[in-house]
Amino acid sequence: MLFNEAFPRAARFCVDRLESAVNRVADACPVELELSSEKSVANVPTACALNSKLRRWNAADAIAGGLHEYLLAIQADCAAIGDEIFTSDVKCD
Repeated sequence: MLFNEAFPRAARFCVDRLESAVNRVADACPVELELSSEKSVANVPTACALNSKLRRWNAADAIAGGLHEYLLAIQADCAAIGDEIFTSDVKCD
């Protein structure tokens, strides 16, 4: 369930939607974000990293590496994403 891109409560589904929202914000504020080579993740790099991790891994990988540790890492990434969004200095007019 963590890796299902179609299930609304899956981590991958949520992070995909988050990345889409970040892209929409970046598109609405092109002047503020054009200094970055990847404006979609200019101020939320952990979202891109987490999405990449969820796309690469599967349940067997998570279990093999320790499911509890894997879930804690996802939780820490989510907290970091929240901090990055909160501390972002992008202002759209």
